[in-house]
Amino acid sequence: MSREKDTEREKPLSPELYTHEYFTTDCEGYDLFVQGSAEISERIKGVLEAAGDLSGKRVLDVGCGRGELTCAAASYGAQAVGVDYSAAAIELSQQRLLVLPEKIRKKVEFFRVDAKDISFPDASFDVIFMIDVYEHLHDYEIQEVLRKTKGFLRDGGVLIIHTGPNTWFYSYGYPIVRAVFKYILRRSLPETLRGPYDSVMHVNEQNPISLSRDLKNYFDASVTPCFFGTEGRPLWKRAAMRVLFARPLGYVFCNTLLAKAKPSQRCLTPL
Repeated sequence: MSREKDTEREKPLSPELYTHEYFTTDCEGYDLFVQGSAEISERIKGVLEAAGDLSGKRVLDVGCGRGELTCAAASYGAQAVGVDYSAAAIELSQQRLLVLPEKIRKKVEFFRVDAKDISFPDASFDVIFMIDVYEHLHDYEIQEVLRKTKGFLRDGGVLIIHTGPNTWFYSYGYPIVRAVFKYILRRSLPETLRGPYDSVMHVNEQNPISLSRDLKNYFDASVTPCFFGTEGRPLWKRAAMRVLFARPLGYVFCNTLLAKAKPSQRCLTPL
């Protein structure tokens, strides 16, 4: 079947799926948001650290969700723009904005727009984030978004992608972990760690090779295992996580991936 015929069947996910309930009961960090806290989750801290110093830079957050990353980028000194095609997301982002000091609020803008329809002048941004968005877009949608974001980046700019789950974790890593717990530790683990929304909203889950291959069309990129959530854990658990989730084992045992991508000089047309 040709790519054109295949993509005709792959309808974009409806923005109506992304409700207030979804954003305030399922997405990581929702507990802090519901509490009205100005704190940000370890995941958002981690991806912001991956971007480096944001002071004085222009930042675009594609698929901004509740707006925590966009607001945090402004708190770190950036001029930040967040976009999402969900009405609920933009409403919650505006709510999040209220926890910031007024001088920081002035550095943030939110717009409701489909990622494929974003329109900015070329070389508008120093850093672009796509955090937990990739898995929600069909392949043809991703290709369009990647093409556009490449043009939006300034010289030396970077695209930061966080996506999960890493399909190698579910195919190989988690079965091994379950077997170890069952036969050695004599403890049972759930058959799956997937949430109730995954089967509906995750249309394009990735592994390290597939993500690298997609990005290669437009960027020079590195893809690494990505893990957060070590704070407050016993020392032995933190040590085990650092071993299992770092390269190379992390490509199998870590559930999420982080990509740092800079525009390449190539302009390949995906098959």
